[in-house]
Amino acid sequence: MKKFSVPQYGQPKNIATDWMTEYGEKIISIIEPVLRIQRIDNPHLAFGLDAGVFSVIITPLTILLTILIGYYLYKSAIEFESKVKSLSLSLILGGAFGNLFDRLLNGKVVDFISLGITDDIRWNYIFNMADSFITIGMILLLSSDFLVKKIKKNEIEPS
Repeated sequence: MKKFSVPQYGQPKNIATDWMTEYGEKIISIIEPVLRIQRIDNPHLAFGLDAGVFSVIITPLTILLTILIGYYLYKSAIEFESKVKSLSLSLILGGAFGNLFDRLLNGKVVDFISLGITDDIRWNYIFNMADSFITIGMILLLSSDFLVKKIKKNEIEPS
């Protein structure tokens, strides 16, 4: 594993471009050993899951789901006053657009965030910011639905 130092003032500015063109060769330690930046090209689904024969429909399905999420976000912004639901759908939509852009432009998604506790204990999956937005959005969406149901249940029950 080749180590890569963060550039100091005055060093060449194309260092990020050089790093982004090399597949997994260089690792930038941000908070050693917890957070590292390492490029991995992911032509598969989330967490590197291979779609097999269905890989042909990944991009069209992503486009369709992105349109549906955008439409639902538009309708929910008009009809509902749930700020948490709008925020969560916005995060999901933003993440979907980011990954869709990568997939349409390159045929794959560039993942680059590597997490771990030590050099030996690392999470097996490398992800990107779009994946983080989608995950946080889904957690917020599910939490808000549970919270709304609990509040409605408490309002219905007589005290």
